[in-house]
Amino acid sequence: MVEFSSDPTTYLRREILDLEPCVHGARLRESSKHAGIIESELLDLSSSINPLQIDLGEPLGEACKSIDRYPDSDYADFCSAAADFVGVSHENIIPSNGSTELIRLFAETVISHGDRVLIPTPTFGEYESQSKLMGASIIHRDFDRVLTTTEDELSSMKAVFLCNPNNPTGNLLEARVVRDLIKKCTDAGVFLFVDEAFIDLSDPECSVVQDVLDCDFLFVLRSLTKSFGVAGLRIGFGVAHETLAGFMNRVRLTWNLNIVGERVGKWLFENASGFLEESRAFIRSERKWFFVQLANMHGFKPIASKVNFILIDISGFSLGPKELSEKLLEKGIMIRDCASFGLPNHIRVAVRKRDENLRFIHSVEEVAME
Repeated sequence: MVEFSSDPTTYLRREILDLEPCVHGARLRESSKHAGIIESELLDLSSSINPLQIDLGEPLGEACKSIDRYPDSDYADFCSAAADFVGVSHENIIPSNGSTELIRLFAETVISHGDRVLIPTPTFGEYESQSKLMGASIIHRDFDRVLTTTEDELSSMKAVFLCNPNNPTGNLLEARVVRDLIKKCTDAGVFLFVDEAFIDLSDPECSVVQDVLDCDFLFVLRSLTKSFGVAGLRIGFGVAHETLAGFMNRVRLTWNLNIVGERVGKWLFENASGFLEESRAFIRSERKWFFVQLANMHGFKPIASKVNFILIDISGFSLGPKELSEKLLEKGIMIRDCASFGLPNHIRVAVRKRDENLRFIHSVEEVAME
């Protein structure tokens, strides 16, 4: 007679039992309850989305007229608009419910149990989390060392992840540098995942998205969440060679993008190029001012950034990241404690509008005097 365990976890995959939840910012509801401050009064510097807003009243209204219908499962109109936006074919596009779904989808499509995956440090935590879920063995290397990895070293890997601009450091690699890594990965038969979620708020000239047309092993992630400030709609898309894109579209869930996200996303692709140019100019100007103010604050050492957030070493400040986060939350301000990135002495703050950035600066000064 076969004996069965009464513990259901006995029958779960080992990868799930060993998986640690990935830490993120933007925990508005939790922070609101903890601080006793309503969500609308919280200043969220923990999530780095576009500080400017675009009027979506008309496309949202039109999209909501269709919420009684299923979206087309192939998302032909969305994919064509996305393809025109980045200069590829609709066959290269994988629509998604935000960028995190794409990381999972890439891992499901490419990574098998026992595969070795190379991930830079520090960087976005979902690459490791989703790779581990598929049973991968994670190889960590400093960000700069990943770029100099040899073809022989790459030959033992299944995939490499690269975030450009990198989260949380804010550094941006020129396209030629990324292309050197693309060539090495391609020659070694290794998939390269390039996360360009922030590139539209930095410098699109550094994108390698069109390289997928000639490279079977390249996957590029793009996000509307950060660029257009539509985090609640969850709109993203992947770009890959038509062979890889075809398999990923076969694997992705049917109707993974809701009809409102699909319609609004298409409208943004077709109408918002001027908005992005305005946003990049604003971010460059405000980041320059904000960086100088942060550098002049006692105990703060901001790190040069090319995007809409700044990483700050606060090892010289009177409080650590956890304590400072708690004190600022009491004042209605959320920041990103970077301990989960392996940076126990750092915080990350979004570049917002001048009055919001000043509110952060004054609140830190008040905390320092308490």
